[in-house]
Amino acid sequence: MNDEIQKALEAFHAVLNKELGSNAVSARIFISSHEYNFEVETKSPAQLKGQGISMKDIRGNWIK
Repeated sequence: MNDEIQKALEAFHAVLNKELGSNAVSARIFISSHEYNFEVETKSPAQLKGQGISMKDIRGNWIK
């Protein structure tokens, strides 16, 4: 990966940390020559408790 892409990803990650809700656990980007798609996966505290798992949000904070 070249430096320009790395810097863009770091900047995008900073924006996601600022703008996404506290239940966002991951983000996926798909880019092709014809389209692009952006998806955010969220997990609520109740979902995590029901699954018996602990997870951090995209900011690195534990979802409680």
